[in-house]
Amino acid sequence: MKKLCMLMLGTLSLALLADGFKEVNNGKTHNGSYTLKLTEDLRFGSEDGEEEYLWPGASVVMEADSRGHMFVVDGIGTRLLEFDPNGKFVKIVGGPGEGPGEFSNILSYQVLADGRGMAFSALGPSFAFSYFDKTGNFLNRDAKNGAGFVLRTANLSPDGKRIGARVSSNEAGKPTGSLIYAILDDKFTIQEELLRLDTPAFDRSKAMDANYWAEHMGRVLKPYADGDAAFFAFDNAGNLYTAIGKKYEITKWAPDGKKLMVIKRDYKPIPQSQEEIKAITDPVLELTHSRLPPQLRSIVTDKVMARAVEKAGFPPIKPPVSGLLTMEDGTLIVIHDLSYSTQSAVGDIFNGDGKYVGSFSHGGKGMSRMKFKNGFAYTVETDDMGDNTVVRYKVALTRK
Repeated sequence: MKKLCMLMLGTLSLALLADGFKEVNNGKTHNGSYTLKLTEDLRFGSEDGEEEYLWPGASVVMEADSRGHMFVVDGIGTRLLEFDPNGKFVKIVGGPGEGPGEFSNILSYQVLADGRGMAFSALGPSFAFSYFDKTGNFLNRDAKNGAGFVLRTANLSPDGKRIGARVSSNEAGKPTGSLIYAILDDKFTIQEELLRLDTPAFDRSKAMDANYWAEHMGRVLKPYADGDAAFFAFDNAGNLYTAIGKKYEITKWAPDGKKLMVIKRDYKPIPQSQEEIKAITDPVLELTHSRLPPQLRSIVTDKVMARAVEKAGFPPIKPPVSGLLTMEDGTLIVIHDLSYSTQSAVGDIFNGDGKYVGSFSHGGKGMSRMKFKNGFAYTVETDDMGDNTVVRYKVALTRK
């Protein structure tokens, strides 16, 4: 009997800590036999040919409302497009410009619990939330400029009162800035800081020095190598899940900001090949190179970029967490293995009590951009040519 109790504790350990939140320790194998089945139901995008269906670039994301209408954020085109439940183009909700309902830049769009849509934009030292009603009419804009920091990403709670964000900050007199992953309130005040990183400043006096470029780009790539990124996911009840990539530890926060639970899982380390490192770093390096003036492109060569990757020091194993998703019933999905080379992902499934109850795998590039709504999973998938497609899947959480 004693051995049986010890075995059970090794698989799943629950502890109520002194400050009131519960710690759930899961073993390597799941305590259940659930899997997530995704069956393709709808697909539209570049293959449709028309201009409204062409959204190039790696930054394209989408959202759906309670009617099943889908909204595509086209960052390069600086526009927000609406499609009906059959994938038919409806209208452009907002496009480029400085007027009401227009954007100088657009990064994401989110439909709140009351039906309002929020378009998030950030450019230079300013950022803004533009709100639209259920039919896409512009309501108001909450803009900030010179606030001392800039939101780079924003994930709002269903009621819009909390924000999971990536924030950049530059303090006067300091040679480097800061990149902060934090929970903010609706006044943009940081309530909880999860991770703070120094961001390397670029010394323009060394712009013609290839060795300096290798050092600088190595510092830029270092957070990718170390798994220094935080992830946020709100459920429909307003609870927030957070995690840092290099540690398999997920924290659940109540709508009032109280820490409710810490979920941990023992796991077998996943090897990280040179092919995988190349797939992670190539897009970053290619983007950097494409933005350089012609006179610098001859200095920042492929060899310089290869040295930068070496200096970043990618480890032989992957970070254990690559993203968080929440399903409509409160089920938590932890993206445990995201392969950039094979474009496949493995998701671990946890129930409302923090128990590890199953896993599943999914191909394509879409899991990290997936949204669960209306009984479906919606996402944007990118093919090898860089073309984007909205895909809607039917969802079934079943026993194997």
